Amino acid sequence: MTVRVGQDEVELPLGLVAELLELGDAAVVDQMRAGAITGVVERGEGSDAGRTRLTFFRGSQRARLIINSAGAVVQKSCVDYGPLARAPR
Repeated sequence: MTVRVGQDEVELPLGLVAELLELGDAAVVDQMRAGAITGVVERGEGSDAGRTRLTFFRGSQRARLIINSAGAVVQKSCVDYGPLARAPR
């Protein structure tokens, strides 16, 4: 699966996000539309130039994809910080 990183947009297969968050494709779409899943795009600089980091947040989960300049996923991870991440401050 490849990811296309443009100047102002990123296109990726929905299944990549669904797999990391352990959801179905339809649930990802619904939760993104509802604002329950949000994301950040960061472009690499210096030694990371040409790489893009995509981070998706859902509750206490953080899913991350690192994309190289050819659009290939070179690293992926998902961490659930559990109930402590949801505790009021």
